Amino acid sequence: MEDFKDRFNKAVEASGKTRAQISRETGITESMLSYYATGKNIPRRGKLMMICENIGASPGYLLFGEEAVTNASEEKMMEIYNQLDVKWQKDLINYGSYLLLKQEEEHGKTD
Repeated sequence: MEDFKDRFNKAVEASGKTRAQISRETGITESMLSYYATGKNIPRRGKLMMICENIGASPGYLLFGEEAVTNASEEKMMEIYNQLDVKWQKDLINYGSYLLLKQEEEHGKTD
């Protein structure tokens, strides 16, 4: 049965990135990434989200093995996102958040 470390290693391999590259791009140390890869540790939410964003995996997949269902638009967005440097990835996230706020304002949504 697959566990977190197996899914983590598969997702890292599928991303085409090395742990050194992921470390540089996320600020998570290579030794901590090694702990995740060997099953000695599982990342907390903040680090999990950084890793997922960096390697294009979903938290549900890494933690529980749940495959995310995506459509062509989502796949294209992830393809673009994954090709951006970390600085631009953050800008894209901020812009997406801004668009959501504008959309809520337009539709009179006040959550």
